[in-house]
Amino acid sequence: MRQADMSKRLGTMILGLILTLAWAGCKSSQDSQLQKTVQNRLAADPQLQGQQIQASVANGVVTLTGTAQQEQQRQSAEQDANIPGVSRVIDQIATVTAGSAPARASGSAGTRRVAQAPSTVRIPAGTQLDVRLNEQLASNLDRSGQPFSGTLARSVLVNGHRVIPTGAQVNGVVVYAHSAGHFRGRSGLELRVTRLSYNGQSYSIRSSSWSRYTYARGKRTAIAVGGGAGLGALVGAIAGGGKGAAIGGAIGAGTGTAVQGITHAPEVVLPAETVLAFRLASGVQVTPAAAILR
Repeated sequence: MRQADMSKRLGTMILGLILTLAWAGCKSSQDSQLQKTVQNRLAADPQLQGQQIQASVANGVVTLTGTAQQEQQRQSAEQDANIPGVSRVIDQIATVTAGSAPARASGSAGTRRVAQAPSTVRIPAGTQLDVRLNEQLASNLDRSGQPFSGTLARSVLVNGHRVIPTGAQVNGVVVYAHSAGHFRGRSGLELRVTRLSYNGQSYSIRSSSWSRYTYARGKRTAIAVGGGAGLGALVGAIAGGGKGAAIGGAIGAGTGTAVQGITHAPEVVLPAETVLAFRLASGVQVTPAAAILR
């Protein structure tokens, strides 16, 4: 009997392994087909003729790399990549702006061409940063001072030119996290972005706070609990006089407490992949994403 159980368990494990391998193969095949479709759309797009833009796909996420001469071309590439079956598009295309035309380096024919490094650009205060969270945050699970991370969901533009690419690393801190509990106060969560990183560069920044709070619970909750006790006392008095009032009051108070315990204020919960909007509280000087041609 024991040998039969072992054989059954081994068979289950083998079946699970086969299914896992089959799923991985199917996923890889889907990614390969998506990549081929997106690359064909990029090649057929009349706005992108002569541009060196490549697409790679992993788990349904398309990553675009290469260079474009104009911001409109970069946006067109994003639209070409956004097809059924694609869960997200990460745009890492560098826009070659005026004054940064590429020059061929001396050497063999296979030497890559590197665009001249553009001058630094100041991103003004008030610029919006759309940040996609890497992890879930919650008012009852996280604490003040706790770090969090994410990526830019949209590129940062200055005067129509892309300065910081989609997918740039973002770091921040939980400024405030509080759980309301059962009877008083309200749950709340407050976040702030502190750093941006891309192309090997890292910049300390100061952003506005993003915050969300649930409704408050206080005096009304106390009235509801007390009201339960009063109603219980009234019913008890009618049923059995003074003694009944005492018993009814105790039951009513317990009932009111139980109801309020069940209906305590909700928590603030932000699932991973949630996109939040922050704004720069002060300007920051950065080097735009470099354009490298091969």
